[in-house]
Amino acid sequence: MLTTLGWLTAIGWQVYLASVCFLVGTIMQGLIALNDPTYVYERWHGTLLAIAVIIFSIIFNTALASRLPVIGESSNSASTVGANAI
Repeated sequence: MLTTLGWLTAIGWQVYLASVCFLVGTIMQGLIALNDPTYVYERWHGTLLAIAVIIFSIIFNTALASRLPVIGESSNSASTVGANAI
């Protein structure tokens, strides 16, 4: 039973990653369609953007692994300043 639970957890994380990247890709596609009236909406564009999001995430997390704490601190500071400005 415990082995099954571990596999279900691993599959759940993979499905979560794929669905979030696909959602981000289709949101980007929606923003493009909203701002460019001549854009022709194709279904495969969302998939291509999702693959681009996955590749960007992999490169960002491997190439900038040593600088992630600095990036996290600066984004946290920016969000704190933004929240106080509102």
